[in-house]
Amino acid sequence: MKAVKVIVVLLILVVAGGMLALNMGKKVDVTWTTADYDSAMAKAKVNLDNRSTVGLESLALGRFTTSGRVSIDESFTSAEVTSVIAINDPAGAFTDTKVKFGTDGQGEVSFKVSKDFIDKVKNDPNLRNRILAQIPADGPRTLEQLLVAVIFSSAQTDLTGFTVDLLTGLAAGKPIYASGRLARSSSNSVEINVTSVRVGMISLPDETLRQVEYHTEQFVNNLISPENGFDIQELNVVDGKIYYKGTLPAEIRGTQLP
Repeated sequence: MKAVKVIVVLLILVVAGGMLALNMGKKVDVTWTTADYDSAMAKAKVNLDNRSTVGLESLALGRFTTSGRVSIDESFTSAEVTSVIAINDPAGAFTDTKVKFGTDGQGEVSFKVSKDFIDKVKNDPNLRNRILAQIPADGPRTLEQLLVAVIFSSAQTDLTGFTVDLLTGLAAGKPIYASGRLARSSSNSVEINVTSVRVGMISLPDETLRQVEYHTEQFVNNLISPENGFDIQELNVVDGKIYYKGTLPAEIRGTQLP
């Protein structure tokens, strides 16, 4: 009986420790003000027809159109980029997103994934399969496609069931941290190398990193197309800033999310 009690106590400690590890994850430390937002938008020269309809979620879901091009040659700080995401992004699948640039192409990001979204695609296989079937051969086009591709197409490879469960039920609503490198690979594409992903304080295995890297790179490159007004001449991350020389869309018009 004493042995049983010891085992029960150990199990409780393991579970408690696991949940603590999930909830006490690393977060990127970036503070910003509205002045950072104003500075970023002035540098970018992009006209938004309605700020409330041109957030990260609208762009990721493909609910936008662009017109024209503007040339820029500017460096953006971590605070400026984070402020644009925070102010323009309505509450969606990603929340509390913060971006921090390092040097030599390196950067960090932390965010949370909405539990409602994860539960929806996890518990509805018809919805999940429909989203997977809609993903084009050249990669995800929407935020929903990106998240479902990373999590659920991974389940069809050699990843363990534990990893998939961690990415879904356990990861939902928990702090997620990622680090990596970003570099220009052509005038309309970038190369992304993911070096670390943590859910809470738990590091995900290399197989998962490669899935995240592959799908995220496809997703980003689909957005920065010439049709959307992008032409990357130079792109560097150095001294805590991201330097961009090239063109951006002159105007972005978004669609109000339901």
